[in-house]
Amino acid sequence: MIEIIKEILPSLFTGVATGFAGWFYGKRQSDADAEVTEASALTLIQKSYEVLVIDMNRKFEAMDIEIKNLKIELKKCNESHK
Repeated sequence: MIEIIKEILPSLFTGVATGFAGWFYGKRQSDADAEVTEASALTLIQKSYEVLVIDMNRKFEAMDIEIKNLKIELKKCNESHK
């Protein structure tokens, strides 16, 4: 019985050690992949936000010009009705 245990014990220990090493490496690799994915997502969000800000600034500038033109037109209308 002890001889069987002596034969099985090294193989069992090697299997457990290999399994743990594989799990540990896989977890580290998985964590690294998750960090890369998060960084990529943050970069994409930042670029999208920059595009949004540029687009909104253009629209605000166009509306500002339109408001100024409408104020001028309103002032002319008020002056012509006096």
